[in-house]
Amino acid sequence: MSAIHLIEATHAGDVLKLHQLAFAEQSGRIDPPSSMTTLRVLDIERHLETEVVWGVRENATLIGCMFGTKQGDTLYLSKLSVHPNARGAGVAGRLMSAAQAYAKVNGFDWLE
Repeated sequence: MSAIHLIEATHAGDVLKLHQLAFAEQSGRIDPPSSMTTLRVLDIERHLETEVVWGVRENATLIGCMFGTKQGDTLYLSKLSVHPNARGAGVAGRLMSAAQAYAKVNGFDWLE
């Protein structure tokens, strides 16, 4: 598994594809439906312009990502997605560790 990296806007399509795949099994199971079902590449590009987004790739495939939004002294974490085939391999934990390290280096007091 490759190192965690920051995702750039040019990879918005990869992020959207991962989110759709990761949340597909929730379709019809949660009410109201997840906001993931309405995201488009343009929406992800906008997020990538203003938020920190960490990613993990295995070979060329994005297998995990998570968004971080700066809100004062808090780094708000959201949109954590792990490829179904990579679940149980520690991807989410690695993303959380990256967010904690980022928060510490950048002076955030809280993760939410």
